[in-house]
Amino acid sequence: MDVLWSLNRELDRAWWKLREAVIYFIRQVCAGTIEDRAEARAQAELRMREFAVIIENECPMNMLTLNLRLAVVHLCKQEEKVGVVSSNIELWVERLLGEAKGVVPEPVGGKAIDSCIGNAYLLKDRVDDMAHLYPGIRFLPDYVAHSVKEDGPGFRDDPGLACHFMDVGHHIIRGGVAVSALSADAEGRLLPGLAASLRAMHGERYELERDALDVLCFPRMRHGDEDFTSTMYTRAVTRISYNVALASSEADAFEYGRVEAYYLIWDPATHCAVCRLAMVTAYPTIKNARMNSRAVFVLNEDAKHTLLMPASRLETKCICHRPPGFKIPLHVIYLWPGMKSARCSRP
Repeated sequence: MDVLWSLNRELDRAWWKLREAVIYFIRQVCAGTIEDRAEARAQAELRMREFAVIIENECPMNMLTLNLRLAVVHLCKQEEKVGVVSSNIELWVERLLGEAKGVVPEPVGGKAIDSCIGNAYLLKDRVDDMAHLYPGIRFLPDYVAHSVKEDGPGFRDDPGLACHFMDVGHHIIRGGVAVSALSADAEGRLLPGLAASLRAMHGERYELERDALDVLCFPRMRHGDEDFTSTMYTRAVTRISYNVALASSEADAFEYGRVEAYYLIWDPATHCAVCRLAMVTAYPTIKNARMNSRAVFVLNEDAKHTLLMPASRLETKCICHRPPGFKIPLHVIYLWPGMKSARCSRP
């Protein structure tokens, strides 16, 4: 943001006005009823209008979009009519589309999802009719299921836990021994870290080899109401969720990081999880009073360090940004509101 301030101070003002408004509408920074939020809502509307005025005066006409008009004119009205905006964002539509795309052939893409799903439903209905009319009939999937060796459904974490891993886990250590898919370099770096984490959390109670423990690698985690990804999760390219703020003792030296992977250490003898770990490339911050006062933090990438920590110590997601074309440090440009005040109060 220092770059924007030095290039055009009006656009820098526009950024902070937009940011203030978006934080209000999207992150529910004000508690209470719709009536209680009236003053804060009016301030957010004013910031949006001030942002639009600057864009109109300083930017090309093609930036005066329909979306900008919708935000300026209708966001406050939406909250007054249907409640908190962030509770009505249509992210559920995207999740359903994501699930739908899982049954849509790749060439179809997003252009004919409805017709493809409809055809799949009609086909299934017809197959059920055939099974009813001709008892004992066997369909092609039955033959395939018996002729192809099944590798099992894969290991999944308990979704009922407040902190659990998502998707299917893959063994990197089985019975205390690294699987062949783990490279020698990865084995040399990962195994000592896993052993040290076990000792730190459980003392001498567990050892990987002695207790023949399994270690499974996962790409995503859910902690409370939040989904965290890792760099292993390749489906998300732009909407990434692996940049995090770190909690507890690690935050004294390393405040932010990038999650590389999640590891579940499992005891096959008791069928219980021993611990859930996150591998994080962590960064300390560079003190910058002007940026810190605006809840923007500059990361020292030269002093990065790899940490294995309990997954529950990932405190919140954040957004890391580096203006394209500039060789400047990585900036954490936004944190969740509950974290913003706490981080800003640090000396």
